[in-house]
Amino acid sequence: MNNYQKQKERVNNYLNINDSEKLDSFINELINKIDLSLNYKNELIKHYYDAIEYYLEHDKNIDEIISLLDHKNIADFYKNNNRRKYRLDLAANLYTINTNYNDMFVFRIAASLKEDIIPNILQIALDFTIKRFPTFSAILKKDFFWHYLESVNYPINIEEEKDLPCKSFDKTSRQRQSIRILYHKNKISLELFHFISDANGAMIFLKTLITEYLKLLGKNISIENDILDINENVKEEELLDEYLMSEDIEGINHLITKKSLQLDAKTSTINPYQIIHYILDINELKEISQKYNATITSYLISLLFLICKKNINKETGFLNIQVPINNRKYNKSKTLRNYVSIINLNKNIEDINDKKELIKDITNQVSIFNSEEEIKKQTNDLKRWTKYAAYAPLIIKRIIARFIFKYIVAKDMAIVFSNIGIINMPKEIENDIEHFDFIYKPKKPNPATLSLVTYKDKIILTIIKNCKEDGIEKELLNQLKEDGLKIVIDSNIIYDN
Repeated sequence: MNNYQKQKERVNNYLNINDSEKLDSFINELINKIDLSLNYKNELIKHYYDAIEYYLEHDKNIDEIISLLDHKNIADFYKNNNRRKYRLDLAANLYTINTNYNDMFVFRIAASLKEDIIPNILQIALDFTIKRFPTFSAILKKDFFWHYLESVNYPINIEEEKDLPCKSFDKTSRQRQSIRILYHKNKISLELFHFISDANGAMIFLKTLITEYLKLLGKNISIENDILDINENVKEEELLDEYLMSEDIEGINHLITKKSLQLDAKTSTINPYQIIHYILDINELKEISQKYNATITSYLISLLFLICKKNINKETGFLNIQVPINNRKYNKSKTLRNYVSIINLNKNIEDINDKKELIKDITNQVSIFNSEEEIKKQTNDLKRWTKYAAYAPLIIKRIIARFIFKYIVAKDMAIVFSNIGIINMPKEIENDIEHFDFIYKPKKPNPATLSLVTYKDKIILTIIKNCKEDGIEKELLNQLKEDGLKIVIDSNIIYDN
């Protein structure tokens, strides 16, 4: 008996003979659109029956159900798999060769909705959405010189969240998937390996998935604000490696600076050890930042320098904070691959004293380094590295890259601060969502990372720690309260077991 047969019998108990025949015809058409192994085929059909059962329990008639689950939503994705190969973008090449199983470059984008998640509908929304993002469903493979992606078309199962956030992916499993969709109460989380995309590309995927999920719950939604039409053909511009398309210019913007002071904190074997989400009012934060003639980003980074100084037991030395920058703003790129650069902001710790002068200096540094010319120089570095490494065997690349990252790159920063920016959703559903957040695990020896996401009038500021010391969050609260800002702790979770 197929693993959906009992569901079929339960569903038919809801239906009269005419409706039962309509549903059988719909399912038979579905079966003809699936050319997968028997296990995967049964899995996908079960997803449909899960959704159908939910709809019937909530008084949808069979015609409404068939309309919601229209076969156009899967097209031929589960029938034709040409096993297309995709070259990794230049940044993804670095992520893959620097990865080991216990410390993968995995990050999370999440949305908290107003109501609890309905797993049956989220699953079918994912089955529909994934076809529009072929590199998100692809698996990582390797040849003699480089890793690459290969498209696959089996269904990805959603999971109820039970484990540590951003845990490593099991590359020995039958699916070897590189993304996971998790749900818990009212939250939907997308976790993915960084070689698939950056936070900006991941956010487009999550926004599209949420839109499809709410459409399946009966919302009429216009397609806007970087949300993709799931039934539109994939565009080649979405698959571009924009690093390769960047104009070559003279000059160097080194990814590696000099060794930075590190915070006085002992890293835990559990990573992340603690995640704290703070909610701030965007208008209050904007008003305070403007008093210092700074942007919100420059203001918060300046506070981070003060926080670092309080948590470093040294009076002199070089302190560096890394800030990822979304390159898409310079050329309106539509790529869903990685397309970020890193700017390094630094001060000598003995010069971190007056807050106003500090904010003025950091604001100036941001304006200099966060420029199109500087970003192109950094892209040149990536292209130059790829050219030099092209003919070295992959195993040699991995040995050299891991050494450089462990002993040089990881030590040239004290902390990473990432601001994804303002998230917009279609007006029809913007009130169905509480907020978004972003989690990126710190890499040893760094004990923490900070992230920022803005949605409507809320800013979610997150500290992700792999240490037990509480100096970072204590000093952050002190600095914010000193400027009269009101802070709400949304959640504070310690993963000590």
